[in-house]
Amino acid sequence: MPSTLLFANSNEGRVYALSTSGSAWREFLYLGLEFKKICVVPHFMWAIGGDRQVYVHVHGLDVPIRIKEEAYENERWLPIEGFSNRLLPTDRYHFSNADGTVDRNIDKVRLPSMAWQWEGEWQLDLTLDGQPLDHDGWTYAVDFPATYHPQKNWKSCVRRRKWVRFRRYCALNSWCAVAPLHKDPTQEPFIDVSIGGANVPGASPGLLLVWAVTAHGRAMFRSGVSTTAPEGLRWTAVTTPSGCEVSQISVGATGLVWAVLYNGRAIVRAGITRDTLTGNNWLEVKPPGTNLKISQVAVGTNSVWCVTNDNHVWFRRGVHGEASGVSEDAAIGSGWVEMVGNISYISVAANDQVFAVGSEDRALYFRSGVSASDPTGKKWRLIQLPMQLSRTSSNFSFSSRQSGNSSPTTTKHRSLNSLYKERLQQEAGNAGAAGSGTAGGIEETSRSAPTANVKNRPELWHKPELSPDALATQLEAKQQHVGSLVESKLAQKVSLESVAGTSVPVSNEVYEISGKQLKNSRAWSPVRSVGSVVGTEAHPETDSSVFEGETSRDSGVFGECEDHGGSQNWTDCEVQWVGCSAGAVTVDPAMLPNWFNDSYSQNASEELNQSWRLQLLDDLKKRLPAGEIECGAFAHYEKAIEMSSWVKSGEARCAKSGHPFEDCLIELEWVNNQGTGPDSGTLTVLNSDGITTKMQFSLSEITCIMCCSEPGSPRLAIHAPRLPPGSSPLKLQFSGDTDLEDWISHLTSVCCQINEVQGRPSARSVWITSGMGDVFVFDPINLESAQWEEEAKSYRQRIDLKAAETPYLTALHNGMLIGSRLEIAGFIYDDADQVRFDLQGHPTVRLRHKLETQRNIPLHINPRFNENLTVFNSMAASAWSEDEIRDKLLTFAPGAEFKLEIYSDTDGFRVKVNGKEHPKFHYRSGLAPDTVCSLYSSGRVKILQIVYDSPKIIIPMRDVYWRQIGGHMKRVVSCKAGVVWGIGYDNTAWVYTGGWGGAFLKGLETSSQGINVMTDTQNYYIYENQRWNPLSGFSSTGLPTDRHMWSDVTGKHKRSKEHAKLLSMHWQWISDWMVDFHNPGGVDRDGWQYAVDFPASYHAKKQFTDYVRRRRWYRKCRLTTSGPWQEIGNTKVVDVALQPDSNEADCTITVWAIAANGDVLYRRGVSQSQPAGTGWEHVPCDQPLTSISIYDNKVWTVGKNGSTFLRCGITVENPLGNKWQLIEPPGGVSFKQISVGKSGIWALDTVGRLSVRKEINGTFPEGSHWQLLPNVLNDPPHYEGNSGFKNVSVGEHVFAVSQSGYVCKRSGITLLNPAGTGWILGIQHYPKMSSEQTKTVLDGVKSSSDDSASKSTAPKVVLTEDQHAIFNRIAKNENSELRLLLSQYKAAVDFVDENGMTPLQHAAYKGNKEAVQLLLDQGADVNSSKHEYNYTALHFGALSGSAEVCLKLLLAGADAKAINSVGRTAAQMGAFVANHEAVGTINNFVPLNDVECYTVERGQKQALLPVMLLEPFHSFIMQVNVHPVRILLNLQKYGLFATDMKNLRAVLVEMMEREMKRRGEVNEVMAFKYHYLGYVMGEIVKHRDYINSRRDAQQDPKTDFVELFAKRVLKPNKDGTLEYVEALVRECVREFPFRDCTIFRQMVTQLASKENLAPALDIVRAAINGQRGFQDTITFCSSCGEEKPDKKCSKCKEVQYCDRQCQRLHWFAHKKVCSRPSGTVGEASNSGPKDIDSTEISEQLQKLVAG
Repeated sequence: MPSTLLFANSNEGRVYALSTSGSAWREFLYLGLEFKKICVVPHFMWAIGGDRQVYVHVHGLDVPIRIKEEAYENERWLPIEGFSNRLLPTDRYHFSNADGTVDRNIDKVRLPSMAWQWEGEWQLDLTLDGQPLDHDGWTYAVDFPATYHPQKNWKSCVRRRKWVRFRRYCALNSWCAVAPLHKDPTQEPFIDVSIGGANVPGASPGLLLVWAVTAHGRAMFRSGVSTTAPEGLRWTAVTTPSGCEVSQISVGATGLVWAVLYNGRAIVRAGITRDTLTGNNWLEVKPPGTNLKISQVAVGTNSVWCVTNDNHVWFRRGVHGEASGVSEDAAIGSGWVEMVGNISYISVAANDQVFAVGSEDRALYFRSGVSASDPTGKKWRLIQLPMQLSRTSSNFSFSSRQSGNSSPTTTKHRSLNSLYKERLQQEAGNAGAAGSGTAGGIEETSRSAPTANVKNRPELWHKPELSPDALATQLEAKQQHVGSLVESKLAQKVSLESVAGTSVPVSNEVYEISGKQLKNSRAWSPVRSVGSVVGTEAHPETDSSVFEGETSRDSGVFGECEDHGGSQNWTDCEVQWVGCSAGAVTVDPAMLPNWFNDSYSQNASEELNQSWRLQLLDDLKKRLPAGEIECGAFAHYEKAIEMSSWVKSGEARCAKSGHPFEDCLIELEWVNNQGTGPDSGTLTVLNSDGITTKMQFSLSEITCIMCCSEPGSPRLAIHAPRLPPGSSPLKLQFSGDTDLEDWISHLTSVCCQINEVQGRPSARSVWITSGMGDVFVFDPINLESAQWEEEAKSYRQRIDLKAAETPYLTALHNGMLIGSRLEIAGFIYDDADQVRFDLQGHPTVRLRHKLETQRNIPLHINPRFNENLTVFNSMAASAWSEDEIRDKLLTFAPGAEFKLEIYSDTDGFRVKVNGKEHPKFHYRSGLAPDTVCSLYSSGRVKILQIVYDSPKIIIPMRDVYWRQIGGHMKRVVSCKAGVVWGIGYDNTAWVYTGGWGGAFLKGLETSSQGINVMTDTQNYYIYENQRWNPLSGFSSTGLPTDRHMWSDVTGKHKRSKEHAKLLSMHWQWISDWMVDFHNPGGVDRDGWQYAVDFPASYHAKKQFTDYVRRRRWYRKCRLTTSGPWQEIGNTKVVDVALQPDSNEADCTITVWAIAANGDVLYRRGVSQSQPAGTGWEHVPCDQPLTSISIYDNKVWTVGKNGSTFLRCGITVENPLGNKWQLIEPPGGVSFKQISVGKSGIWALDTVGRLSVRKEINGTFPEGSHWQLLPNVLNDPPHYEGNSGFKNVSVGEHVFAVSQSGYVCKRSGITLLNPAGTGWILGIQHYPKMSSEQTKTVLDGVKSSSDDSASKSTAPKVVLTEDQHAIFNRIAKNENSELRLLLSQYKAAVDFVDENGMTPLQHAAYKGNKEAVQLLLDQGADVNSSKHEYNYTALHFGALSGSAEVCLKLLLAGADAKAINSVGRTAAQMGAFVANHEAVGTINNFVPLNDVECYTVERGQKQALLPVMLLEPFHSFIMQVNVHPVRILLNLQKYGLFATDMKNLRAVLVEMMEREMKRRGEVNEVMAFKYHYLGYVMGEIVKHRDYINSRRDAQQDPKTDFVELFAKRVLKPNKDGTLEYVEALVRECVREFPFRDCTIFRQMVTQLASKENLAPALDIVRAAINGQRGFQDTITFCSSCGEEKPDKKCSKCKEVQYCDRQCQRLHWFAHKKVCSRPSGTVGEASNSGPKDIDSTEISEQLQKLVAG
């Protein structure tokens, strides 16, 4: 955890600080002013001075506060003058801000106060989006505002250029007076001040809130305070209720404000949000008791504490800071709870930890046990530590006498227990006097606390021994004695960071003092006098006394003086505290700092090293005869244990690569041979029966064990690439985090013992971090010692190929570097005609109309026995060289053994066979020996062994062992000196301590030395999506094809606040869900982002065409773990670079870093013995940076604009250099990371492409240009959906991590070819499962292709003639021929073509329903997803638009929820191409099983549906058309009129209730559809019964009931509306029983809207089938509403019908308006008007335009 500071002020007005990693108080430098009240947040302290004015102190910042002022100079082109500063009246200002709305004349831009200082003059910004501009810096555009370009063209009418100037806050580590309210500061002095608000929900980062109280009782708010503007802008009075005078105020971390009134009551400011920082109104809170008054209050995040006038302390229940801005109840809480203890002052930290000052002893206490579950804590613990006192302290003489006494220092504090007993006695004597505000029954009977004693209370304030004038007099006297050493400045800079880890200093430390003279003894800060106004600009030339002596930003924080003989003293004397401030301290309740003396503990190592224990051991050794142990006198005794073993077993679920998880049992067996032989072990995976074995392998096969958990699924991955293909990685899923960590710790421990890797890695190790934050390291030291051959002076790798078969393909990981040797031993079979040996290079991959892989062979050896010669040649780009060498020397022989040796010399390959040497084969152009990557051999040959010698260590990437080192890091950076730094996910810098272990090993590490607690904080994100509805506006009800309304960032996966899970038990939620107002792209005031549709580009302001919106919610979570890392200060960094200055032992190390705000930092004092260094130094840079790297004293960086910079002028005397040189990136490329090393300069751009700097030499160290390396799909490590790289690291080798998760090493890098030739793949790391990442990368490990598959990386599909014929018949819609072929084809019809499509998928895509049925009858797999994008046949059917094909597939069992590679279902794909009929068929489909259950008896109930009506009723409920007439006709069509309609309605009611009561996802749409069908069916039954009754009474002679009901439905009103249909639909909606569902509310809103004029039937149709665009292009049947009818009225040709029946039903209404077109029948056929289609209209328009 970071080192933080607790601040307190004494009764003398001195300020002290206590570090969480320290064990002593440090006094702030006393400069003649006492402070009555302090309030602190990290790095910023506000205080009330003895003169009752407000002061601010900024301390501990490694990165100075530096602001860039910008002004744009605008000009317009005039016809006569050219470009001129005379602008139009409607134009922007001559000098303005970026959008031209604010006047920014550079002559009028002033410094905010005297605490600021300019850095240089105004300068031109000569870059535009990373691209350089000309020397004038102008950019051109058509008009204001517009897009600006660097080049002027003929239509450029305006131009502008940017001026920049930096200002710096120069009052660091100094007290700076804040402007008073009036010119006369004594007119209204201040009595209290409070600072907080660092965590206001949704506020911009860096915001701070400062409130103060004046002596007149007014509450004042300081506007404009932030981490970049520490002093703020101005005071604003906040009106309090009438008669309320404020005496004290407190601000919490979330902005919650409580104030205490003089009458003893409290008021709370409500409505403080990011938009209203001063709140809206005050709320009054009564004191805890009737006779009590609140004297002081302290606010945390979710807690409020107060002190009453009787010195009792109280806790406020129910306060919730994050919701206090929107909820008054959360701001004021619910009630008071009394705590035991007598307190005079209390302070609450941001994490709700509580500190207090006792009322009697004035000691400082800490409330232990405070947590989220117990916010009141357990007991008070005394903080008693030594402190540094300056000579000006009144306690100095007392402490000096104590230090001179040899007796132990006595303490005046009595036992807390005895004081507590006195407290109990007092309470017993006053049993009936308890306050009414105490919570009933709540009592702290076992908690110690400070006690009350009204006697001898010390005075709060003492006059200091030395006044400011006396101090100046004393300093002048010292000047005569010491010379010019007057002002006490430390040349050795002491920052807060170094102080944080300091305990008691050594008495003989000597500091060098600077010789600056103090012109004015009162000018101790950038303000001349106390209370002066800071609103004027200060100039270093005229106001030298203000800035003189400011040589170090770290000096002057703590009181140090040059007189070490007595000016400072470290003692245990008692300081009388009057106040404290916990706003800057963070104390972990689980790991308290070393501040308390009430308990003592010693670790195991201290106990083992006790003197009495060592004395006993020495005495026992002396009893043995001298020299017997050394001479081995006991060697003949038999060992008690020769070999030990143990077995660990457990249950898990396992999955091989590409396979699902299955239940299994796992057993880990470990055999320790006690030094008699190598240790060994096996891992066995058994089936769930515990008998049969799934797989078993040796632990020596394992190369990495890493966690790959997902939320709710604890998993680990075991990488063992030497196992059979498809077995690695092996994933194991456990029931809980405890089991997972137990297995990780045991597997890691035993594998490290097998690989003999323990303790600290060597300086040459390779470090890497996984996506989960785990740190891994590969140490080549053991590999190096095993490969080194002293005689050959090279590294040797022996490869045994006895078990391998031809063709052979062996990787040569170092290629054939100059000095390499390759020895191949084997024999040739008797029947061999020829054999071949190829030294292959990486293939050249080119992407034209398809992917082409071209082979490269630097050396080809081909003994040809039938021609009796040996052929030597090379191949480039799959073309053999014409310069073929045909050597008649043939040393190979069939049936004989051979030994082939290949040497790589400076000018060519030397080849020897059985000791006879062939002529040297000179290197061909472009085929240098460095390009070799593998050995390939084929023919009738058997290779037994290969010996591979290389001048460099051979690193087989697939076989190296990656050891988990411990800790949680985002990135790790190392150097050849062995110093390793890490950067956490929260941008905290860490240094490696040299240990190994932590939480992941669970105590199995060999030593816990250097293991420290680590924390990390991250955000979990979910997205709320909404779609705009014309009637109800934006709502959470989207289209059926939309994304989930609560989803991840992709929208493919459903998320919710309630079901959000953390990654493991070590993560904990630390906040509630909040709206993220810092979403990239900007948001509106409610956090929403708008877009045209899902997915699209989002923006902050709603536009007319925006139909969807989203907003991001986040919740903070914290990880607590441990590892061998030590935190480096409090400065947040995003990147760091290390470089040793020499090869000597304990050499200094140059460290450069990028701060979180983009500034450049240089670390001082870093060496091997002190890897953390001493402090940061700021390096100016005009551009914010994101990445940095250093090699050979060349510092390269990348700016946020994507450009690169080189630091010039770095020397030993000037390690910071002079200036930055811009290095232009390639056109259209924006870099995000850079890495430099011995292997060159590599950069990574924002799209994952790598670039290499070319032609680097001593004359031009920056090189000449960039070479961009393309990412070709299916060229490893680039695969579909995972193309590109995440990170690159350059040293002696070039390592990179691909988007697909592979660790890659670049091969073939030479001076002439710094880009190399190809990648060597290692293991695959797994990305972290964050809230915006939903699935892991591919499990399969892919390797480069061999000779037989060199033409294509994907396997080629081979089809038979019959299969080709089937595909051809489907493509040509030749169904009869297809039927004949299928009748003769007896095999399965699920074969695929080169795209992975089956015949059924082809037929579905063609919309050929007959071919689909033929294939289904043949047994085709309807859910086959072998397609390259995971499309199923239903996907293709939806894309074809054929509803009949979709229905056939669904009836055959097609999965409607299956998704393709982009996460879309078949219905979503159909909606994407506007095939709404097919979409409706899919969405309205009901499985037959859902209806079949109603055909059987259920208990005593009879079956509601006859079996004979199962299929008709099933077809009826799946109808898409919901027009009442179509429902009537379908009832008639399916023969449902003859049955009991009541039973059918009962079935529909039960189906409706089942849809609404599903345990899974509720289907409101289908539930309403069932209700609608049942309601319409009921109306039809009522009408039928009425007609039948009239027919029986012979009152109605008509017998056609269907026609009568249709007339009733289709009878229009006077305005043309169908009145009966409107009433029927509205009544149906009104009677829907589930009124809380979304679909009901949506329809009611639309039906009740006065603006919506759509018919009720259209609203219901849209609710069931979804909204559709372009409805004006859809035609409907005038009778039944069916879409796209193909018949028209033969008379008028204006209305359309499905068939003759529909026309007959509608004729009664249509005949009134139907009229034949004018003219005779003959004329109508010749000259009458005709329909013109869209093609004719287009042609007519073209003719009009041409004419």
